[in-house]
Amino acid sequence: LSRAGKADDAIEEYRETLRLTPGNTWAHMCLTDLYERRDRVAEAITDFATAIEIEPRFFHPYPHLCDLLLRRGGEIKDPALLDPLVEAVEKAIQQGMDEPFAWGVLALARLQSQRMKDSRRACELARRAVEATERSRPEFLAILARAMWDLGEQAPAVRVLEEALRLPHTHPFFEETGREY
Repeated sequence: LSRAGKADDAIEEYRETLRLTPGNTWAHMCLTDLYERRDRVAEAITDFATAIEIEPRFFHPYPHLCDLLLRRGGEIKDPALLDPLVEAVEKAIQQGMDEPFAWGVLALARLQSQRMKDSRRACELARRAVEATERSRPEFLAILARAMWDLGEQAPAVRVLEEALRLPHTHPFFEETGREY
């Protein structure tokens, strides 16, 4: 249905699937994609959080959610929307989800929530993702730079962002972030 340009019909089909099988992680993942295409970012984030709650060690949501928060996180008007996501990812990490994307998602969610008390923890999580990937992933370096900037560490943040920009990347976030700093 979504390929035929009937995204709203596809959303209703997935909702019906979830009514019948509420623990269907893939249905939640499919909904996140449809919601984002319909510019319903808040609903996409809610379904990502639900998918992570259902299956915390399922890898698939984390890179997609990280990408969504990098690209569209600024559209979130109500920081409380991110609370269930933060709780779900923190629980997943506590249960052993040892994945850099999970740390990146959590760092981005904490930064996006714009609660200064979370900036230091966001920075720690971003550092963990950067080190776990041996500084090879520009998106994690950019998240770290953003967290450092929010903590008032502008000079180191610029150096980290410059490092990210030197790595091969295709994400438009890097061009936008480079101008932002």
